[in-house]
Amino acid sequence: MLRAVVFDFGGTLVDYGPETVFGVLPNFVRGARAAHAWLRAQGHRAPPFVRFLVGASRVVLLGHLRAARAHAEFDAGEALRDLIARGGTRLEDRGLEELALAWREPFEGSARLDPDALPVLAALRERGLRTGLITNTYWKGGVVRRVLARHGLDRPFDVVAISCELRVRKPAPAIFHHVLAALGVAPGEAVYVGNQLREDVAGPAAVGMRTILKRPSGAPLPAGAPRPDAIVARLGEIPGVIEEWL
Repeated sequence: MLRAVVFDFGGTLVDYGPETVFGVLPNFVRGARAAHAWLRAQGHRAPPFVRFLVGASRVVLLGHLRAARAHAEFDAGEALRDLIARGGTRLEDRGLEELALAWREPFEGSARLDPDALPVLAALRERGLRTGLITNTYWKGGVVRRVLARHGLDRPFDVVAISCELRVRKPAPAIFHHVLAALGVAPGEAVYVGNQLREDVAGPAAVGMRTILKRPSGAPLPAGAPRPDAIVARLGEIPGVIEEWL
């Protein structure tokens, strides 16, 4: 019997644009520029922007890549705090959170909440299903929860799992087991909804969850790719799919 539905965040509930190097790197540079401007506006010492960008790229991008290879998670905020401290500025937690939000602004400014997201979540909860969220992110929970609130997603979930807080990221089994335990359901009683084959299909399927892949393009899956239990083009199709499993 199905008792819970767990969602991915970016690319599933909120569209951030192409998840490619050409889509991510320009926003990384814009984010670094916004963070650098915030430091200057707050009266903090900051090196010239190019030097700040090089340093931030080294500690954030390389730190993230090293951690991701082991399905671990990296704390970008702490890395930036250490980088900035080398220049003589010590940020407290609140200031660090504001810096991170400034960095995220170029991403959030172009983000679009899926129009079906809130109605689908409401429909599932009305049906008596528990709901959860798992997001892979190198930003801490305070930042992520303010981002969720910006999109109206701060209330519809019984459990929110943030990889930076847990120090493990999808597709590692531990992050799915954490959410299942918090929801009080067995793997076979839950379905995971996402848009990535590795993180959102192979990962949850390996612990025994059913999976739904959001694939707006409708393109065939690559040969040898993990097979979800269902594929939808729109989030609005999910209640109908789940109704068949109840």
